[in-house]
Amino acid sequence: MRVYIGPYKNWIGPYQIADKIFFWVDHKGYCSDEKYEQKMTRWDYKMHSRFGDWLAETWVYDICEWIHSKKKREIRVEIDEYDTWSMDNTLALIIVPMLKQLRDTKHGSPYVYPEDCPHIGKGQETDFGNSDDKVHDRWHWVLNEMIYAFEAEANEDWENQYYSGEHDIYFEKNDDGNSTMKRGPKDTFKVDREAMDKDAKRRENGRRLFAKYYRGLWD
Repeated sequence: MRVYIGPYKNWIGPYQIADKIFFWVDHKGYCSDEKYEQKMTRWDYKMHSRFGDWLAETWVYDICEWIHSKKKREIRVEIDEYDTWSMDNTLALIIVPMLKQLRDTKHGSPYVYPEDCPHIGKGQETDFGNSDDKVHDRWHWVLNEMIYAFEAEANEDWENQYYSGEHDIYFEKNDDGNSTMKRGPKDTFKVDREAMDKDAKRRENGRRLFAKYYRGLWD
């Protein structure tokens, strides 16, 4: 497999042109700061905003949009035959580092239903109405469950952690000519089925959450 996915193409429009012309203007996005509100009374700050608004109503906007439509994101994907021999494992190797980067660098969270993480539950309503103050905690937990599930998929020997003891087996021939496997006196091999089943359910839930919140995998 060989994959190259280039960065998104930057949008350059009327307001970006205004930013370049009025390069000294502080482009702070919020007006709650007292000093910023004072700056907004200056002629250059007023002109910066008005100039961008004016350009957006002219042919300049159409030209910017046409230029942007011609810029294509570079994407090259080559798949080898062996990549699909165990495609679930191949995809897990790619998904895990992407999920980890998203978890560690995310700037927001999609809405996560409280029933998907009942140990966290629903928090206090925020000003947005349809969210609450625990949505970020729930999303962080969901991402970790996705990571756990796909790390297990990427680890081909995950079952070994539930095995203990040593094998001592032999085959005893039956009267019908077939053989039956028997455990010898030194056989101490055990499988922790309870822990394995619990882990399997957690991995299944992680994959379920990945499918349910697939459209929420953005930053």
